[in-house]
Amino acid sequence: MTMTPEPDEDTTSVNESHLRAIRAARDALTAADLHMRQAVHEARRQGVTWQQVGDTLGTTRQSAQERFRDL
Repeated sequence: MTMTPEPDEDTTSVNESHLRAIRAARDALTAADLHMRQAVHEARRQGVTWQQVGDTLGTTRQSAQERFRDL
């Protein structure tokens, strides 16, 4: 049986730093997704077409409509 050594203090603080960065990136993605959904919702409410949304996102009308169908 191989024993895993206990991480030293330096390794632990480096790991925590990386984990904080991952959490921050996750939170930024969540916020960006919410912002995108709100922007698409408002654009659609104001008469922007699914074609225009798709073109702006670099995707097809169908993909945009599918992605945001629940708005």
